[in-house]
Amino acid sequence: MIPIDASPVLRPADLRDLPEIMAMMTDFHSDDRLPWHPGEVQRTICELLANEAFGTFWLIDLDGQSIGFLVLTFGFSLEFHGRVAFIDEFYIRPEFRGQGIGARALHQMVGYCARHGVRTVHLEVEHSNPRVRRLYEREGFQDRGFYILSKWITPAVPDNR
Repeated sequence: MIPIDASPVLRPADLRDLPEIMAMMTDFHSDDRLPWHPGEVQRTICELLANEAFGTFWLIDLDGQSIGFLVLTFGFSLEFHGRVAFIDEFYIRPEFRGQGIGARALHQMVGYCARHGVRTVHLEVEHSNPRVRRLYEREGFQDRGFYILSKWITPAVPDNR
């Protein structure tokens, strides 16, 4: 366990952070069951960084070192009475896990959401990861008894005739 002398800080990422982000993303997805497409991921990160209406990409900094990231994307829901957010990606380097850093980062994220009119935050957690699920439940996230179903959509090619 690495001693923590300071609280983690959520710092908005920018394009200069891309090499470090991509290194952490590669580690994050190394045992993922989804296909890993670094070029597509880098393109979408750039798109997110260029348009804050889509969401925000934070690096989690501790004592001047980036030790993880939290990506929050935005939407709108009638069911949840307005602006909603989705934790799209949340990663802490393995050597910093189990020390309360994730909980403190989530607290900062919730404060940001409250200040920016977000009514509800959603996330997904793998069934095979009970440790992470317990973290989220301790932080007030609830299993609503619904499945998250996904469908990939191929973007339409514009007709430029």
